[in-house]
Amino acid sequence: MPYIGQPPSTVISGSDIIDGTVDTADLAANAVTTVKIADLNVTEGKIADLNVTESKIADLNVTESKIASGAVTLTKAADTIIAYDFGLNAGFDGDNLPTALTANTIYAEFILGRNVTVEEAVGYIDTPGISIGANTNTVTIDLEQNGTSIYSVKPYFANNTNTLTTGTLSTTNLSSGDRLTFRVTDVGTNTAGAGARVTFKARQR
Repeated sequence: MPYIGQPPSTVISGSDIIDGTVDTADLAANAVTTVKIADLNVTEGKIADLNVTESKIADLNVTESKIASGAVTLTKAADTIIAYDFGLNAGFDGDNLPTALTANTIYAEFILGRNVTVEEAVGYIDTPGISIGANTNTVTIDLEQNGTSIYSVKPYFANNTNTLTTGTLSTTNLSSGDRLTFRVTDVGTNTAGAGARVTFKARQR
Protein backbone atom coordinates (compact mmCIF):
# COMPACT_ATOMS: atom_id res chain seq x y z
CA MET A 1 0.00 0.00 0.00
CA PRO A 2 1.50 3.38 -0.96
CA TYR A 3 2.14 6.00 1.67
CA ILE A 4 -0.22 8.98 1.70
CA GLY A 5 1.42 12.28 2.47
CA GLN A 6 5.02 12.57 3.64
CA PRO A 7 6.88 9.23 3.62
CA PRO A 8 8.24 7.96 6.95
CA SER A 9 11.76 8.90 8.03
CA THR A 10 14.58 6.57 6.95
CA VAL A 11 16.33 7.14 10.27
CA ILE A 12 15.87 4.46 12.93
CA SER A 13 15.63 5.83 16.43
CA GLY A 14 15.65 3.94 19.69
CA SER A 15 11.86 4.09 20.04
CA ASP A 16 11.44 2.27 16.70
CA ILE A 17 13.08 -0.96 17.91
CA ILE A 18 11.72 -3.34 20.52
CA ASP A 19 14.40 -4.13 23.08
CA GLY A 20 16.58 -7.14 22.22
CA THR A 21 14.96 -7.81 18.83
CA VAL A 22 17.91 -7.03 16.54
CA ASP A 23 19.98 -10.17 16.10
CA THR A 24 22.52 -11.27 13.51
CA ALA A 25 19.95 -12.93 11.21
CA ASP A 26 18.10 -9.62 10.86
CA LEU A 27 21.06 -7.64 9.51
CA ALA A 28 22.46 -7.92 6.01
CA ALA A 29 26.24 -7.73 5.75
CA ASN A 30 27.43 -4.10 5.86
CA ALA A 31 23.85 -2.93 6.48
CA VAL A 32 24.58 -0.83 9.56
CA THR A 33 25.79 2.50 8.20
CA THR A 34 26.05 5.91 9.82
CA VAL A 35 22.97 7.31 8.03
CA LYS A 36 20.79 4.49 9.40
CA ILE A 37 21.31 5.31 13.06
CA ALA A 38 20.20 8.41 14.91
CA ASP A 39 22.79 9.81 17.30
CA LEU A 40 23.03 8.01 20.69
CA ASN A 41 20.36 5.42 19.75
CA VAL A 42 22.48 2.27 19.89
CA THR A 43 21.79 1.32 23.50
CA GLU A 44 22.47 -1.90 25.39
CA GLY A 45 18.80 -2.87 25.40
CA LYS A 46 18.59 -2.73 21.61
CA ILE A 47 21.25 -5.39 20.92
CA ALA A 48 20.75 -9.13 21.43
CA ASP A 49 23.67 -10.82 23.20
CA LEU A 50 26.60 -11.96 20.99
CA ASN A 51 25.10 -10.42 17.83
CA VAL A 52 27.54 -7.60 17.08
CA THR A 53 29.75 -9.24 14.45
CA GLU A 54 32.29 -7.71 12.08
CA SER A 55 30.37 -8.58 8.90
CA LYS A 56 27.28 -6.66 10.05
CA ILE A 57 29.00 -3.28 10.29
CA ALA A 58 30.14 -1.25 7.29
CA ASP A 59 33.70 0.05 7.63
CA LEU A 60 34.03 3.19 9.80
CA ASN A 61 30.25 3.60 10.20
CA VAL A 62 29.81 3.02 13.94
CA THR A 63 31.05 6.31 15.30
CA GLU A 64 31.12 7.61 18.87
CA SER A 65 28.07 9.81 18.28
CA LYS A 66 25.90 6.78 17.41
CA ILE A 67 26.46 4.80 20.60
CA ALA A 68 24.91 5.63 23.94
CA SER A 69 27.32 5.65 26.87
CA GLY A 70 27.91 2.12 28.26
CA ALA A 71 25.83 0.41 25.55
CA VAL A 72 28.49 -1.92 24.10
CA THR A 73 29.14 -4.51 26.80
CA LEU A 74 30.98 -7.86 26.62
CA THR A 75 27.73 -9.83 26.48
CA LYS A 76 26.69 -7.93 23.33
CA ALA A 77 29.83 -8.71 21.35
CA ALA A 78 30.43 -11.95 19.45
CA ASP A 79 33.25 -14.15 20.78
CA THR A 80 35.39 -13.46 17.72
CA ILE A 81 36.02 -9.85 18.76
CA ILE A 82 36.97 -10.41 22.40
CA ALA A 83 40.01 -12.65 21.93
CA TYR A 84 42.49 -12.67 24.83
CA ASP A 85 45.38 -14.74 23.42
CA PHE A 86 48.72 -14.68 25.22
CA GLY A 87 52.11 -15.78 23.93
CA LEU A 88 55.05 -17.16 25.91
CA ASN A 89 58.61 -18.12 24.94
CA ALA A 90 61.15 -20.59 26.32
CA GLY A 91 64.73 -21.43 25.37
CA PHE A 92 66.12 -18.07 24.24
CA ASP A 93 69.24 -16.28 25.45
CA GLY A 94 69.73 -12.61 26.27
CA ASP A 95 70.12 -11.79 22.56
CA ASN A 96 66.86 -13.64 21.79
CA LEU A 97 68.73 -16.47 20.09
CA PRO A 98 67.59 -20.09 20.59
CA THR A 99 69.27 -21.90 23.45
CA ALA A 100 68.77 -25.41 24.83
CA LEU A 101 65.69 -25.94 26.98
CA THR A 102 65.98 -27.37 30.49
CA ALA A 103 63.49 -29.95 31.76
CA ASN A 104 61.20 -29.14 34.69
CA THR A 105 61.96 -25.43 34.40
CA ILE A 106 59.64 -22.44 34.81
CA TYR A 107 60.05 -19.97 31.93
CA ALA A 108 57.33 -17.44 32.79
CA GLU A 109 55.01 -16.49 35.63
CA PHE A 110 52.34 -13.81 35.64
CA ILE A 111 48.97 -12.74 37.06
CA LEU A 112 45.95 -12.98 34.76
CA GLY A 113 44.06 -9.68 34.43
CA ARG A 114 40.74 -10.96 32.99
CA ASN A 115 38.34 -13.87 33.26
CA VAL A 116 39.04 -16.00 30.17
CA THR A 117 38.26 -19.34 28.57
CA VAL A 118 41.28 -21.16 27.13
CA GLU A 119 40.61 -22.93 23.83
CA GLU A 120 43.93 -24.44 22.70
CA ALA A 121 47.66 -23.86 22.37
CA VAL A 122 49.62 -23.39 19.15
CA GLY A 123 53.40 -23.27 18.91
CA TYR A 124 56.64 -23.53 16.98
CA ILE A 125 60.10 -24.64 18.11
CA ASP A 126 63.26 -23.60 16.24
CA THR A 127 65.23 -26.73 17.17
CA PRO A 128 63.00 -29.72 17.92
CA GLY A 129 64.01 -32.23 20.55
CA ILE A 130 65.28 -35.63 19.39
CA SER A 131 64.87 -38.94 21.18
CA ILE A 132 66.35 -42.09 19.64
CA GLY A 133 65.43 -45.73 20.09
CA ALA A 134 63.41 -46.59 23.16
CA ASN A 135 63.70 -43.03 24.46
CA THR A 136 60.44 -41.35 23.50
CA ASN A 137 60.55 -38.17 25.58
CA THR A 138 59.57 -35.08 23.61
CA VAL A 139 59.60 -31.33 24.30
CA THR A 140 56.56 -30.96 26.53
CA ILE A 141 55.08 -27.72 27.92
CA ASP A 142 52.55 -26.97 30.62
CA LEU A 143 50.42 -24.08 31.85
CA GLU A 144 49.59 -24.11 35.56
CA GLN A 145 46.73 -22.28 37.26
CA ASN A 146 47.69 -21.43 40.83
CA GLY A 147 50.16 -24.31 40.85
CA THR A 148 47.97 -26.95 39.14
CA SER A 149 48.22 -27.99 35.49
CA ILE A 150 45.24 -27.09 33.29
CA TYR A 151 46.01 -30.16 31.12
CA SER A 152 45.19 -33.85 31.40
CA VAL A 153 47.48 -34.42 28.38
CA LYS A 154 50.13 -31.72 28.10
CA PRO A 155 50.93 -30.04 24.76
CA TYR A 156 54.15 -31.29 23.18
CA PHE A 157 56.45 -30.97 20.21
CA ALA A 158 56.68 -34.51 18.89
CA ASN A 159 60.07 -36.12 18.29
CA ASN A 160 62.02 -34.07 15.70
CA THR A 161 58.89 -31.96 14.92
CA ASN A 162 58.67 -28.15 14.85
CA THR A 163 54.91 -27.65 15.40
CA LEU A 164 53.00 -28.14 18.65
CA THR A 165 50.49 -30.90 19.32
CA THR A 166 47.83 -29.08 21.31
CA GLY A 167 47.18 -31.55 24.18
CA THR A 168 43.96 -32.04 26.16
CA LEU A 169 42.60 -29.38 28.51
CA SER A 170 41.17 -30.42 31.87
CA THR A 171 40.50 -26.81 32.95
CA THR A 172 39.35 -24.13 30.51
CA ASN A 173 38.06 -21.27 32.70
CA LEU A 174 40.72 -19.01 34.20
CA SER A 175 39.92 -16.04 36.42
CA SER A 176 41.29 -12.57 36.97
CA GLY A 177 43.97 -12.77 39.66
CA ASP A 178 44.98 -16.36 38.89
CA ARG A 179 48.72 -17.07 39.07
CA LEU A 180 49.77 -18.63 35.76
CA THR A 181 53.02 -20.55 35.33
CA PHE A 182 54.53 -21.57 31.99
CA ARG A 183 56.75 -24.61 32.42
CA VAL A 184 58.77 -26.94 30.19
CA THR A 185 58.55 -30.46 31.62
CA ASP A 186 60.52 -32.52 29.02
CA VAL A 187 63.07 -31.46 26.41
CA GLY A 188 64.04 -34.56 24.39
CA THR A 189 66.46 -37.28 25.47
CA ASN A 190 69.27 -37.23 22.89
CA THR A 191 69.02 -33.63 21.72
CA ALA A 192 67.30 -30.96 23.79
CA GLY A 193 64.91 -28.67 21.96
CA ALA A 194 65.64 -24.92 21.75
CA GLY A 195 63.68 -21.77 20.98
CA ALA A 196 60.04 -22.59 21.73
CA ARG A 197 57.22 -20.10 21.09
CA VAL A 198 53.72 -20.92 22.34
CA THR A 199 50.48 -18.95 22.11
CA PHE A 200 47.50 -19.90 24.22
CA LYS A 201 44.29 -19.04 22.39
CA ALA A 202 41.69 -17.68 24.80
CA ARG A 203 38.63 -15.44 24.84
CA GLN A 204 37.32 -13.12 27.48
CA ARG A 205 34.25 -14.23 29.40
